[in-house]
Amino acid sequence: MIELVLRLIDRGCSIGHHFLRGIQMLSRTSVLVLFIIFQTLTLYAADAPAQAIQPKDKLVQKVEVLTSKRQIQAWQKLSILLQTKYAYRDQHNIDWQYLCDMMMSDVEGVTTRKQMISDMRWLLAQARDLHLSIINHDQRISTSTSFVEDNSNISWIIDTLSDVRKHKNIVSGITIEGYGYIYVPSLSGNIKQQVNAFYQAVEHVKDTPGVFLDLRVNGGGDELMARGMAGCFIKGKLPYAKNISVDPSSKSGFTPVFTRWFKHDVSGPYYDKPVVVLMGQRCMSSCEALLLMMRAAPNATLLGDRSRGSSGNPRRYELMNGLFVVLPSWQAMTLDGECFEGVGIEPDVYVASRPEEFRNYDPVYEAAVVHMMNRLESEEDVVVTDAVSDE
Repeated sequence: MIELVLRLIDRGCSIGHHFLRGIQMLSRTSVLVLFIIFQTLTLYAADAPAQAIQPKDKLVQKVEVLTSKRQIQAWQKLSILLQTKYAYRDQHNIDWQYLCDMMMSDVEGVTTRKQMISDMRWLLAQARDLHLSIINHDQRISTSTSFVEDNSNISWIIDTLSDVRKHKNIVSGITIEGYGYIYVPSLSGNIKQQVNAFYQAVEHVKDTPGVFLDLRVNGGGDELMARGMAGCFIKGKLPYAKNISVDPSSKSGFTPVFTRWFKHDVSGPYYDKPVVVLMGQRCMSSCEALLLMMRAAPNATLLGDRSRGSSGNPRRYELMNGLFVVLPSWQAMTLDGECFEGVGIEPDVYVASRPEEFRNYDPVYEAAVVHMMNRLESEEDVVVTDAVSDE
């Protein structure tokens, strides 16, 4: 009997030979009990329904294979687009045609779509341009990442405010000193709804003697939204930036310089007292346009660290079915005509800081408070002086 059980276990049980030794040491009664259990499990397994077999295409992910001809066609398109449609093609001293020709020369037989995308991502990464990307079947693939130190502690600031209100993702409140504070984390979402939310925030702080507009974590979004927000701080219409756009039909490859404007919307609030705009290296893209608008506003001061220096107005172009490259279509400039790509926008008041300072504190915000107090005091002195001279 013992030998029979051992043979059955050795042939059919997943436990196998690891327990053979132990079973040999069991008593005759124990072996009989194990034999009954084993038979029961065997009968139960036989009566159990068989597990459904998965089709092969469910188990193995479909891999798209590209012929050498299709690969070369895609690389040729990319090469032409980089030389004619990429606004910063000459900014980085990169010979795009040479690089694309080099990649085409390495094409040998078939490859997977995934591998070709990986190769293109490597090539585009040479520009270190945050607006350069690839879209594969609606999946956006970035080609560059850039780490910058955060120069803010927003949660600490909000904890010090009174009468805190939230307007969608925008936060407003009153500081300990009695100033207004508005935090705008992004320029994404529905333009009308977000601008109306900003109007509500401005209305909330309209009676304060000065306002802090905190943009330090704002990575951009929609420039039209930025115009609607910045219009609350001006009357009429003002220019704020310039740009040139790609134009392959022109001799230079670009359009003439275009000036961009923003204006006050009479349906929105108007705030005519001092505004201190808090900024840093996380500010990029459309947020940099907002910074330029606020620089043009007569009562605003930019304070903090320089911005990222990345603005592209990106456009996408097809390389093959479902595969696109996204390229910046303009060179963004300040109102003086200076391209700030890779350079950033400098603040009016620079505040040096170290990352460890923001653990339980916000030195940039505190510097903004001091600046606001000094500015208001100086304006009061001017008013008093004028009053005395009139007498």
